Amino acid sequence: MSKRIQAIAAILISFLFLSCTQIKGRKSIPVTAEWKYALGDNMNWAKSEYDDSNWIVVKNNSIDLGREHFVWLRAELDVPKEFMKDELWIGMEKFNAAAEFFVENSFVGSRGNLPPRELVRVEEYTDINLPLSAVVDGKIKVAVRIFCPSDRLINLKFTLDNGAEAMFQNVIHNQFGPRFFLILTFLCAFIMLYSFAVFIGNKNDRTYLYYAITMFFIVFYFFDIGSEFIFIPYNLNRSLSRACLPASISFMAIFLNRFFNRRGYKKMVIIAIVFTVIDFVAYIAVCGKEDAMNNLFNIMLLPVVVVIVYGFITSTSAIKRKESYAINIFLGFTVGAVLALHDVIYMLIGKNPFMWTQSIAIFTLDIAVFITLSMRSANSQREFTILAEKTKEQKEQLSNVFNSARSMVIESTQISKELAESVNAVMQATQNSREKVEIINNAIHEQSSIHTQTADTVRELTESLGTMNEEFDRTAESIRTTADGTRSVMEGITNVNEGILTAENFTRSLNTLTTSGSNDMKKLFSVIESIQKASKEILSVITTINEFAAQTDLLAMNAAIEAAHTGEAGKGFSVIAHEIKNLASNSSSYASKIGDIVTAVIDDIEQSASLTEKVNQTFAQIQNGAGQSVEKVTAAAESIQVQMETGNAISHQAELMSQSASVMKENVSMQSRYSAQVLDNMNLLTKATVKVDQASSEISGDAQSLLQQVEALRTLAERTKETANSISQLMTAE
Repeated sequence: MSKRIQAIAAILISFLFLSCTQIKGRKSIPVTAEWKYALGDNMNWAKSEYDDSNWIVVKNNSIDLGREHFVWLRAELDVPKEFMKDELWIGMEKFNAAAEFFVENSFVGSRGNLPPRELVRVEEYTDINLPLSAVVDGKIKVAVRIFCPSDRLINLKFTLDNGAEAMFQNVIHNQFGPRFFLILTFLCAFIMLYSFAVFIGNKNDRTYLYYAITMFFIVFYFFDIGSEFIFIPYNLNRSLSRACLPASISFMAIFLNRFFNRRGYKKMVIIAIVFTVIDFVAYIAVCGKEDAMNNLFNIMLLPVVVVIVYGFITSTSAIKRKESYAINIFLGFTVGAVLALHDVIYMLIGKNPFMWTQSIAIFTLDIAVFITLSMRSANSQREFTILAEKTKEQKEQLSNVFNSARSMVIESTQISKELAESVNAVMQATQNSREKVEIINNAIHEQSSIHTQTADTVRELTESLGTMNEEFDRTAESIRTTADGTRSVMEGITNVNEGILTAENFTRSLNTLTTSGSNDMKKLFSVIESIQKASKEILSVITTINEFAAQTDLLAMNAAIEAAHTGEAGKGFSVIAHEIKNLASNSSSYASKIGDIVTAVIDDIEQSASLTEKVNQTFAQIQNGAGQSVEKVTAAAESIQVQMETGNAISHQAELMSQSASVMKENVSMQSRYSAQVLDNMNLLTKATVKVDQASSEISGDAQSLLQQVEALRTLAERTKETANSISQLMTAE
């Protein structure tokens, strides 16, 4: 075993030495030019003559993007003379973006794909050929259009490479980079399915279950590294894939605990599940935040180191206890640790390795576990084969024993059959005895019941005869009284009904008369309103006459004045004016008298209208009262009708009482049947006594039969005991 460990150690040391050695012919120079950037996307920025003097200078090889995912870089690169004789390529380390390169406004190559079919592959190495014709005075202007899904663009390191370096990066490196991890993805997927199938076949061995879960997370992690396709958004895919590495190593710890039967299994399961949940929640929380994700990745490496130390401790302890397959697990952890150390050495010397081996270290550990489980399954299969052969030999020996014991088994079967028949006979006899005892108990109970029933029947007979006589007397008197009262009530109700009908007819006629008077008063009121309107028109005419008289008087006054002005010639005209004035004065006087008369008439008409309205209201009240009287009289008639129905019901009750008398007569006839029942009960009592005697005789016979069956059982028990001793001796001899 020590020689195997020494050989593996020598191979690992040689690998570390050779991986740090550079291959001749490759030439790569870091770009030291000043890169400037501008956030956004504008294809005019690809032009060589574009003025980028106001652009921002890139510092610390990173750019904060915020919510903007497009950024352009521009720089003027110094081209060494040795590249002018070969080929000029620009290379980049792995960084979290897709890029397109432009020289003199011409597209020259890309890394990944930009939207709308974006594809960002962090682990991919890409060299882009730059045309030497674009080099002017040892300088070349390069514009880079970049799409970054995260909030920060990091690791912006570029190199100028020759043709050999470009061929190595684009062909060899990528062949052993993403494509190699894609192969590992399918291998791990096969191992995962195999382990899960083994667990389904034997659910008691949970080591395969935890190993299958470990491989599930590794499959997702390797697929993210090696595949050129993603099925979920880039940021979420990157967060989940990074979370898979710590989750895988946590379930590896549970596997080690079960494989080596260590203590604290349940606690470790709880810790692993809780840690896995926290792991995924933390990575999802920092989704799209590049710095936070890198810091979280470095923090999550601590649990990975803890599990590696735990693996060394458990495997070393198992080796000391000389447990099987412990050395394989120890070697798996050793190889994994050395491969991880490979990346650490490269980081210390400031160089990029041929490919990052931290993932291969995990795969090496997983494949070592798979080999160990396979070896254990193979050994278990061999042990099972040996056990099967031994079982076959023992089966042949047991076959001889069974052949020898077969005849005894037949005898035992016959004995068991006879024993069963005897037991059934005993059970039947016991059952018969139980039934006879029940018959006796029932007969005794029946006797007691018959005696009680007979006494109750005689007592009920006596009470029933006395009750019937009293009921007959009360019923006859009640029927007479009810009949007389019913006749009196019916006569009174008939008289009241006739009076109410007469009142109802009168009330209805009064309502008709009141309605007619009310209609006439309405017509009279209408005529009075017409007269009132005519009087008002006469008053209006009188007012007009007064105005005419006043104007005539004024005209006569004016005529007298004019006549006075004319002297003697106007005297005759003055006389005429005086007469006209007298006529106007008389007309005004008569018009005033007529106006007073008309005003008095209008006042009388208004009083008549008021009185007519009051009379009309009185008729309306009389009409309403008549209507209410009709309703009340109608209600009284309906009440009398109800009383008549009640009288009919009383008559019906009288008939029912008559029927009750008939029922009482039937009860008297029942008394004779009670007497007959007493005689029947006495006969049944006699028969029950006979049954008790017969049951006692049968019980005595069954007891004798039971004794005989018990004796037969004793004999069968002796035979069974002898047969069992013979079989026991035969089995002991074999």
